[in-house]
Amino acid sequence: MAQTVGAPTDPRTYRTPEFWTSWGLWMSGAEYAYAMGVDGSGVEVGVIDSGVATDHSELKGQVSGGYDYVTRSPVIIDRTGHGTAVASIIAGKRDGTGMHGMAPGARVVSARVLDDDGSMAYDDPIVGEAWGALLDRGVRILNNSWGGVDEAITDYSLADMEARAPNLLAASRSAVERGGLVVFITHNSGLSQPGPEAGLPHLFPELERGWLAVTAVGYSGDLAGYANACGVAKTWCLAAPGGDFDADGFGISAAMAGGGYGEAEGTSFAAPHVSGAAALVWQMFPNFTADQVRQTLLGTASDLGAPGVDDLYGYGLLDAGKAVVGPGRFDWGDFHVVQPTGTSVWYNDISGAGGLIKSGSGTLVLNGDNTYSGVTWVDEGLLAVMGSIISPTFVGYDGVLAGRGVVRGAVWNEGYIAPGNSSLAGTLTIDGDFVNTKTGLIIGQIAPEGLTNQLAITGAADLEGGAVSVLITPGLYRTSFTQALLTAGQGVTGRFEALLTDDYAFLKPSLSYDVGAVYLTLTRLRFDDRSVCIGANACAVGGALERGLDSGDAGFLGGAMALQGSSPGQARDSLESLSGELHASLATIALTGGLPLDQTLSARLGDLRADKPGASDDNAWARAYGQWGRLGAGSDTSGADYQTGGLIVGRDWEVSPSMRVGASFSYSATDVDFDRFGGRGEVKAYEGALYGAYVGGAFALDSWVSYARLTNEVGRNLVIGDESRRATADYDGERIGVFAEASYAFDLGGVTARPLASLRYGGLHQDAFTEQGVGSLGLVGERQNLDSLQSGLGLSLSAPLPTANTSGLIEARAKWLHEFLDDHAELDGAFIGAPAGGFASRGAQVGRDSALLGVGVSARAGERTVFFANYDAKLNTDDAAHAATLGLRITW
Repeated sequence: MAQTVGAPTDPRTYRTPEFWTSWGLWMSGAEYAYAMGVDGSGVEVGVIDSGVATDHSELKGQVSGGYDYVTRSPVIIDRTGHGTAVASIIAGKRDGTGMHGMAPGARVVSARVLDDDGSMAYDDPIVGEAWGALLDRGVRILNNSWGGVDEAITDYSLADMEARAPNLLAASRSAVERGGLVVFITHNSGLSQPGPEAGLPHLFPELERGWLAVTAVGYSGDLAGYANACGVAKTWCLAAPGGDFDADGFGISAAMAGGGYGEAEGTSFAAPHVSGAAALVWQMFPNFTADQVRQTLLGTASDLGAPGVDDLYGYGLLDAGKAVVGPGRFDWGDFHVVQPTGTSVWYNDISGAGGLIKSGSGTLVLNGDNTYSGVTWVDEGLLAVMGSIISPTFVGYDGVLAGRGVVRGAVWNEGYIAPGNSSLAGTLTIDGDFVNTKTGLIIGQIAPEGLTNQLAITGAADLEGGAVSVLITPGLYRTSFTQALLTAGQGVTGRFEALLTDDYAFLKPSLSYDVGAVYLTLTRLRFDDRSVCIGANACAVGGALERGLDSGDAGFLGGAMALQGSSPGQARDSLESLSGELHASLATIALTGGLPLDQTLSARLGDLRADKPGASDDNAWARAYGQWGRLGAGSDTSGADYQTGGLIVGRDWEVSPSMRVGASFSYSATDVDFDRFGGRGEVKAYEGALYGAYVGGAFALDSWVSYARLTNEVGRNLVIGDESRRATADYDGERIGVFAEASYAFDLGGVTARPLASLRYGGLHQDAFTEQGVGSLGLVGERQNLDSLQSGLGLSLSAPLPTANTSGLIEARAKWLHEFLDDHAELDGAFIGAPAGGFASRGAQVGRDSALLGVGVSARAGERTVFFANYDAKLNTDDAAHAATLGLRITW
């Protein structure tokens, strides 16, 4: 809709030339209503009149339907122009030309009941027919700018009216019963009393709840000379601009049926101002009943004439701007508002003898300083007192009393008290006594800077039980604190039965009491508090988080904040996931990755014994192997399954009858699946070795040295509360090995037994790394070093294959190993966002004693080729591995 450029909440934005054309708009404060965001959109108004000229530019698109009850035709026409003028005052377009109506966003529905000369037979049943059809359509506002001339309601008795207008009475009762709002003019006879139609509730009070009588004022604001006064209808009557040709010559701008615009005068053109305003109110408060819209229009009218409700103006002059911000008076008993959803805000200062009943799960906000004296009942949903009320207040089981205003009266709570605004900030004051029943609950909110809300009672607080619910807002809490949640000038008696809150790992609220207050204490636990962190790694992480609070960057502090808001279970998972211990456990697996090479070279050098096929030949060999194993979990370390595949190739030479040397190269890839936090690792090894064997009779000595270059790829999930992030890291490493094994052969009648004794040193060095993908909570890991020195004692048994045509050997091996150096790896690191707060994470611990068991078979296939296969198992309480090897040796 066209209007000047300006802030939509500024009334001046709507004071356009089009607006000023109709002085009835500014006299009724319409621009203040528009600034509240309403224009009647979504509301239909019934115009029961002479019809409507739908082709007038002001009304094109504004008429949503209608019917001609005179000609019995759906074609909408207007023979007199009266209905067209009325419709334009209600809903004329706001398009930058001509004039616009009170509710330019509303739509009108035409119901023609007046003949071509503007008359209608008295008590014509078509009125009831028209009203009924409009109500069937969902139209609730029924504008009636017609009525008996030179007659007043006081001219008739109840019996007279029942006899004279049975059809009108039946239609009226039906319309009110069905929730319609019937708007009638007082008429234009200059009488001190309204016409029969407007004054009907005088004789039939049951109609008043759905009835409005409208008289007219001129440009000066005084009662128009032609207008009937409110008289006996004063309690359901108000005034609106209607023009006054007798006094000042100012009419109401309106659309004419033949095109163009003109000026109209009469109560007929005051009523549509009220009907348009009703559309504005109903748009703002769609949950209101017809009676509540009526009360709102009456109770917010500006007082005219004698103070208070008077015989001339009734409640006074229509104030649309005030009406759309809520009721102004509770003069008709309790105002029972049902707010099913959403939020409704009332700004007026409400007076009257009635009370307020709040139902529905929605929110009602009272911003005014209210003086109504009836009881305030909060049955359901939330009532926020942001201004003040003076009535006793009862909060039902499903109700919530909130706000940061003042309740000047006693409060009885069976439901909820939530001091503060919508963000639970501020103090709700009860200027009186307070009773909290066994079902009553007080809601307190804590923020890092302290308690955000409070209930302040000037009288006595009687706590019969109930509970306190504590909401802990997100934030980084650095200290513990104690503050008063409830104060009572006349003392506190009793106790709350329970404290309800989410179970946070590091934030623990509690209550305490003295004679005049209830205190809420928040105890802030350290991140490394032993009641939360379990195990050395988790507590080390907690200590690093604690140390980083003073120097960490925004991302680090945000992670710490999220961790504080997690449950104990979530916190334990988070601390463990942040430790990065799988990097250390991966180092352990990487170091034991040299075992297949040891087993292969040991088997290869065993071939050099005189009892192996082709032992004395120069030859090249190759072995493919697969290994699979399980690294056991610790109290705060994740277990892992790993699989390795590799290929070893070698060549050796005889340098003397008792000495042989060789070299090998191998490639292997190890995939590791950790049990927790989506941990994945991959280690690729490129390894070279030099080996040799000495044989002196029954004595043999095997030895070798190896060097491997490693590439590591690691991925893991960091869990922070409900959030999971993926961290990745790529880094290199190196592995060295030195091995020596002595054996002595005994012939046991076809079986050769070799007792074994070995010593092995292994060293692993992993490069430093920085994790990617998780920001400040990723790790910067320092270089890792892991050392192993293992002794071994064992026995090997071998015998020829029991076949006549094949030269081969079968062997069984067993060895016991003992570790003298590191039984676990350790990672020294820090969070990227808090590098000063370093900490150490221990990898999985491996038992110092292991058993190696193995079997193997070799067989010659032709003169120069030997096939062999081996199975080996390493058994440890914390690390079990199995390896299968297939090999080929070619001799020349």
